[in-house]
Amino acid sequence: MSKENALKFLAYTEANPDVQAAISRLRGENTLDELVAIARQHGFDFSKAEYRDAVVAMSEGALSEEAIEDTARSLGLELKKWGLPTGGVT
Repeated sequence: MSKENALKFLAYTEANPDVQAAISRLRGENTLDELVAIARQHGFDFSKAEYRDAVVAMSEGALSEEAIEDTARSLGLELKKWGLPTGGVT
């Protein structure tokens, strides 16, 4: 389990409307447990704490451009498709 997997899942959700819809329906005190379960169904293994760490890292801008590019590349995503800086990504 790792924060990196949580970050990859966050990127994955951006490109998958069905996952976004499933997450948007989550409510109540078990929401985070259910989100982690959805992530596992899609091949991403991380804990609730690691997910929180990933969200905090993203919100604080703690991710370097290189880390964002690596995550996007590992998912086969094109950053420039969304108008994001690409550095060395083509």
